[in-house]
Amino acid sequence: MNTLDKLQSKLAGSVSTVDSYKCKGIADNVECADGTTISVQASRFHYSTPRSDWGPYTHVEVWLATAPVTEFDYDEEEPSAYVPIEKVVEFIDNHGGFKP
Repeated sequence: MNTLDKLQSKLAGSVSTVDSYKCKGIADNVECADGTTISVQASRFHYSTPRSDWGPYTHVEVWLATAPVTEFDYDEEEPSAYVPIEKVVEFIDNHGGFKP
């Protein structure tokens, strides 16, 4: 499975019911092989395309990177909105891919 497929799978998550309200849980941080972590989120409540609880996603919300980000515009003070998922894949691959 390539990085894009792994990331889409991670973002798929599951929708659960909380107080009779259906919502998708927050995805765990992506852990890269070199120890870098990054939060990648996509749902109807995040800056993603599609803005729904179901992908596949073309753009995602990114925040909390533990290493400098050169692959896309990134601001440590707020989430990066509608980041092309290919740029996130590039970031993950540049840090050794997903942690085994």
